[in-house]
Amino acid sequence: MPDMKRDHPQTQPKLLVEVPRYLRLHHYSIHTERSYIEWIVRFGLLSSGIPDRILPHTSRCG
Repeated sequence: MPDMKRDHPQTQPKLLVEVPRYLRLHHYSIHTERSYIEWIVRFGLLSSGIPDRILPHTSRCG
């Protein structure tokens, strides 16, 4: 039987790890990094079917 922990060592979404690495490697501003991460999280929440009225005010677009 395969070891599930060994097959899936990451518990954090890969995108939320790779984006900051890329941005830091290319010397983007920390503010840009935060903004990109917030947009990725917003998109993930909205595409998962959570109604807009339930999301925190900072997660609403417009």
